[in-house]
Amino acid sequence: MNLAVDLIQLGFNRHEADVYLALLENGLSTSGPIIKKTGLHRMIVYNTLDSLIEKQYVNLLYQNNIKHFLANNPEAIAEKVRRQKELAEELVPRLQRMQKGGFEDIETRILYGEKGFFNNLTDIVAAAKNSEDRIMRVIGGATPELFYEAIGDNYDKYVRMLAKAKVAKHLIAYAASTALWHKYLLKEQKANKFKPGPKTIQNNTFTRIAGDMVSIEIYSNPLIIIQIKNKDIAQGYRDNFQLLWDWKKE
Repeated sequence: MNLAVDLIQLGFNRHEADVYLALLENGLSTSGPIIKKTGLHRMIVYNTLDSLIEKQYVNLLYQNNIKHFLANNPEAIAEKVRRQKELAEELVPRLQRMQKGGFEDIETRILYGEKGFFNNLTDIVAAAKNSEDRIMRVIGGATPELFYEAIGDNYDKYVRMLAKAKVAKHLIAYAASTALWHKYLLKEQKANKFKPGPKTIQNNTFTRIAGDMVSIEIYSNPLIIIQIKNKDIAQGYRDNFQLLWDWKKE
């Protein structure tokens, strides 16, 4: 049984799974033994530990002013899955009521895997290109590693596609990875902007809004992408994005 694969199916990315399993085996530890055990670059381990702490899978302790890390009780994983199940059960009836409420021109599509993931990015860039401001707005609690693992070798193609379409990205995302987001967003295009989101933005999804289109990327195994095309729904998501964007100005 491959525990890392099982953890990925429960929402961990590959680095999170490796670091979490290393901590379970090592017990209370500084970052050094984890770097050695996983073979990962130290910056990846540091960012991954921050991610696991934010998700409450790892505890940060200080001994003699030195950071130590301890894996939380694995029951925390089951508890998060239970909360997600409860949220889904509460959300689905609301979405169904919305569907019956007169949105006759809603177009929905579900895509899967790496091919579906890149096809969705192509669609959302096209929607942004045809919008008034040419901005793709993105909200999500997933870590940068999840996105860059999903896009893989298509990343450079994606960057060229954004540049050719003259589309900028405004991103509100996982606060613990602010440095990495700044690095990659500015590499893609100088017009891109990033703001760290509130701590409540902590999940394995990204929501992209452009024109009359909304896409929700779920970083599971396999990747799942839900596309929604409707002017009113897209505007509602845009309004929510703006509330979060303005919140960071206070």
